[in-house]
Amino acid sequence: LRVVEHTLRSYSMIQSGDAVLVAVSGGPDSVALVHILRALAPKYGLILAIAHLNHGLRHNASDSDQAFVTALAEKFQMPFYVEEKDVRHFQKSRHLSVEEAARQVRYRFYHRCASEHGYDKIALGHHADDNAEQVLMAMLRGSGPLGLAGVPPTRPDKIIRPLINLRHADILDYLVAQDLKYVVDSSNRDSQFLRNKIRTRLIPNLQTEYNPKCVDSLNRLAAILSAEEEWIENLLESIYKDAL
Repeated sequence: LRVVEHTLRSYSMIQSGDAVLVAVSGGPDSVALVHILRALAPKYGLILAIAHLNHGLRHNASDSDQAFVTALAEKFQMPFYVEEKDVRHFQKSRHLSVEEAARQVRYRFYHRCASEHGYDKIALGHHADDNAEQVLMAMLRGSGPLGLAGVPPTRPDKIIRPLINLRHADILDYLVAQDLKYVVDSSNRDSQFLRNKIRTRLIPNLQTEYNPKCVDSLNRLAAILSAEEEWIENLLESIYKDAL
């Protein structure tokens, strides 16, 4: 809770009285996120709601996830927005990977919900391990400094990531301590996806053979490059406007 509160303040993620739409898949990270924000809500006067997108990619399992999140919203007595989308059809029509198609559909749903129902922020459950994976993906693709800056804690389009400074293991410990149930998405172990290969093979190998704290090191690299990108952008802004 202290780490998340510090993150909220450090990046000015929220203002007092903000209405926050919390994206909840039913997995451990999003369940921890909504539980933590509920604990902090009275202190900051936050108004919370839950949004869940049923991708329909895992058939009965996707429906079970939806039922789980519906029950969670009812238990917490929070407004709940749900939508079912044919991600496979969207993927084929746009010639995208399944992962990218699901991401685009999901973000469109979140932004539409926030716009239609008046939410100031959209909270997502990405954490430090996700950020490390993103940095490695960017390296493998030959990205420049902006790509290596990883997952941004905030974005101009209302997106905030309150768990970005937490390790996944810390989140699991929190769930155990609070006796919170969650669902497990089997596709997160599917090795056909590059991110999953990095998560289940590359990072464990780097930790065992090269640097046991490689996740922390990758997050530090991302933070340094993010700060430098921000500095350069601020430096160039007035020059760019003058040139225009």
